[in-house]
Amino acid sequence: RFSSSASPAALVLGRVAKPTMRERRRCRGPPRRGTLSSVLLACACASTPATATLDVQFSCPPQKHQRFAAAVPITGRNRSAVPAFVTASPGTDARFEVALIAVHDEERGAETLFEDVLKAATGNGKLDSTLVIAPAFPHVTCSAQSWLGGSSQIEGVEFLVWSDGGLWTYGAYSSGEEATSFQALDSVIDWVQEQYTGVAKIVVAGFSGGADMVARWSILSAHGKDGKSTAGVPLTAIVAAPGRMPYLSEIRPVRDCLGVTNSTEFECSDFRVPSDKHNGTADTCAGAWNVDGFGEKGTTPEIRSWFPEDAQSDYLASQGHAMKKVGVLDEGILKRFASKDVKFLFGLKDNADCTGETCSDSCTAMTEGSNRLQRGLNYMGHLKAELPKYRPSVGMYEAGHNRLAAYLSSPFSSWVWGENLHRPSFYKLPRVALVEGYDVGDLEAAFFSQRECELFCLATENCWNFAYSLASGICRFKDKCMTPAETMVDASSDRAQWVTYYRSCGEEKSQAEQDYDQVDLFYHSTARVVQDEGGDLPGGEHNDRFYSVVECEAICDEDETCNSFTYGYGMCSGRDKCVTLDAEIVAEDAANAGFKTFYRPCPSEILRQRFEAQQPAAAPVVPSGSPVYQATERAVKDAGAALPGGTFYNRQYSVDECKQLCDKAQDCHSFSYGFGHCFLKDKCVKAEAELVAAGAPMADFWTYYKPCGAVAAVAPTNAHGLFLASAQDLGGAASAGLFASPTARAA
Repeated sequence: RFSSSASPAALVLGRVAKPTMRERRRCRGPPRRGTLSSVLLACACASTPATATLDVQFSCPPQKHQRFAAAVPITGRNRSAVPAFVTASPGTDARFEVALIAVHDEERGAETLFEDVLKAATGNGKLDSTLVIAPAFPHVTCSAQSWLGGSSQIEGVEFLVWSDGGLWTYGAYSSGEEATSFQALDSVIDWVQEQYTGVAKIVVAGFSGGADMVARWSILSAHGKDGKSTAGVPLTAIVAAPGRMPYLSEIRPVRDCLGVTNSTEFECSDFRVPSDKHNGTADTCAGAWNVDGFGEKGTTPEIRSWFPEDAQSDYLASQGHAMKKVGVLDEGILKRFASKDVKFLFGLKDNADCTGETCSDSCTAMTEGSNRLQRGLNYMGHLKAELPKYRPSVGMYEAGHNRLAAYLSSPFSSWVWGENLHRPSFYKLPRVALVEGYDVGDLEAAFFSQRECELFCLATENCWNFAYSLASGICRFKDKCMTPAETMVDASSDRAQWVTYYRSCGEEKSQAEQDYDQVDLFYHSTARVVQDEGGDLPGGEHNDRFYSVVECEAICDEDETCNSFTYGYGMCSGRDKCVTLDAEIVAEDAANAGFKTFYRPCPSEILRQRFEAQQPAAAPVVPSGSPVYQATERAVKDAGAALPGGTFYNRQYSVDECKQLCDKAQDCHSFSYGFGHCFLKDKCVKAEAELVAAGAPMADFWTYYKPCGAVAAVAPTNAHGLFLASAQDLGGAASAGLFASPTARAA
């Protein structure tokens, strides 16, 4: 049912050329019906986009996106189906990098979920190569004709209904006992493999209640063994921010693991069968603690009235498996699960106490933990205890219980689309622009990282820049096209703590922007820590609390000598080592195998080659008649602090030009020079100053210095009328040793 002369990506992002004023007005005119751009524009124009934590209720017919409605048949039952939203018509032979099947939460709003997944795919530049499917498990009767807009091709097809609350997340039978919800999800995978033969990989993802369902399904389903579907297609399951965990046996965390904790440093390692003897075990809940384990709500005689049949046992029996006893899975199921590619994603701030109605606070739920984050971490310990050789794959996102934040996060993006993601070409002003343009949306329901805001801006029609607050994680999207020479708010303004990120609107890029495009902005990680980590950095150990990977990346960016860092268990250590993709890593049984190395390309060969093609390789020579400046053989180890506005990178500068810039700048006593770029410093350098090692990243730079008494007058503000990026602003170039300390951002 999808048809257009343009690709889905083109429809969502629109043209790249500079928009007209009419186009930049917020939500003027109706969106184009039946295109993916209308999906995203409608959400971008909403008064509170992406602020809702829960989905809206299932609606039949669809409220906005009937053109993408489809009917997915239940395998083996010709006249039974489930409703869904799909981005391409069935039967196409188009090639898709991934089919992303997104499962809604207990509120069953498949339509709003469909929009969020489109934003994630669009932001990563993967919409045209991603087949998005959002199936629905409706709680009310919905006719196929109504769902599909009166199509006569599906006469006699009936959509299944799960009317009993959230039991569908446990694999319950539909209200007419036609099929279980797990069978329905299996059928979606079967349908994808049959109708879209060009799909290279399948990902099944769920958030919140949807994650509860995906977690249970991933353990019991025949799909996923050895990381593949039953037809041999690579398959990954992503369990994001679940509220309840499917324990594999009767054991639960001891009481010491159940108090409210807000730290990801905590991991439970003590699990026992609950007992009424009060020996430190979890509450027995009057003997019903495992009602919500396996066979969750379907295998215990006491609650058979909730289920017409024993849905989970029937589901397993169809595969030739059975439970050893109530709540205990057999070894064959456990072995199969251990071979699957299941990822767990938790919010670092998803730690609100469940007694505050943020998640289930039933007795059986509280045996798992007091909040979602703690329950997830406890469950990771349970998997390790139950499956000794199994090591769960875990990722963290920065926010609380927010679906869009989870789906825009780095772990989710890398699991779905791989490491080599689309790199958003955003540039940064050191302060927010004075004139930002019209609003086209915002993200403020949770803490969002800069990268997540970039992805959302790319997925929002007419978003060309956004204001971002690092302190609050809020981003506000605007429609104005900007340049590096944009006028900014005054440094004393109460808005000075915000910065503006912008992307090119299609005009010819400045040399600074072209250079920026060559920089690898993202950190890469090794499977385990590298054998040769390099030298420790002064003050580079951060272990006083739990640090996220994003925080460690920001810390490394602040230090011009930091080229990589070791990370594990919420701790990071900055290193001076330039790590490469083929670097040798430690063995699996090594004492530090639980750590990883994060790095960015270093140095920037693109900039080096460009400079060497234009300049002689020999070190710059100080004019013999100069009474002021002297040059060191290599850059000094302690270069001092960078001066505000003292980073000159937008073109090739000669040594004499850099001297003139230093002479005009207040408090400039020296500057680092290399590859045609200069970085002004406040350091009074002496001839005997210690130099960087010959093989260090900064060894290709020289320090030019003059006596402190030779400092000239105050430099004019913004002498070149340009923003010249600092190390933090240029991301990976800091790792290359090409940029000075980013304290210039204070300007």
